[in-house]
Amino acid sequence: MTEGRADLHIHTSGSDGELTVEQVIDQALILGLTAIAITDHNNVAPSLRAKEIVAKRRLDLEIITGAEITLKGFRHLLALNIEENLPFGLPLLEAISRIHDQNGLTVAAHPLVRLWPASLKTKELFSVIRSHDSRIYFDGFEVLNGSIKNGKAREFSDEYLSNLCAQVAGSDTHFRTIGKAVTV
Repeated sequence: MTEGRADLHIHTSGSDGELTVEQVIDQALILGLTAIAITDHNNVAPSLRAKEIVAKRRLDLEIITGAEITLKGFRHLLALNIEENLPFGLPLLEAISRIHDQNGLTVAAHPLVRLWPASLKTKELFSVIRSHDSRIYFDGFEVLNGSIKNGKAREFSDEYLSNLCAQVAGSDTHFRTIGKAVTV
């Protein structure tokens, strides 16, 4: 198995990012990334477009489809490997269930940032961890976010999620800084 580098949290001009899908792909290739996840807010269309572009140009870059879902209370959750949009404002547990129904992956995006409303808080994280529903779990936990300093995420993951889900990183770029935080 070869080692790769993936940026799992990228926004494009398909939501509130500065770069077009094409510019993100070109920059990922220049940086030597092997995979990227286009995670525009509540919109899988840019990630599906990226997948088409890469296939048409026969590029050696894996595109992970997805979106950053805005939940009830304006919290955020990354939904990877999905191809259908989810409704805006779903409760956390329902969103996780619907993502898994699409065979997608759930990643807690920029969790535990104290003064940031979009960040999942401790109570919400524990509601997932303590759920008895077999469809309710995190596949990944963003312990490194290129846009926000957050030491609490790694501490929480180490203490409560070890062996339960993957620790991942993403640049969470809205500007020209893809690849600032990657998962290896």
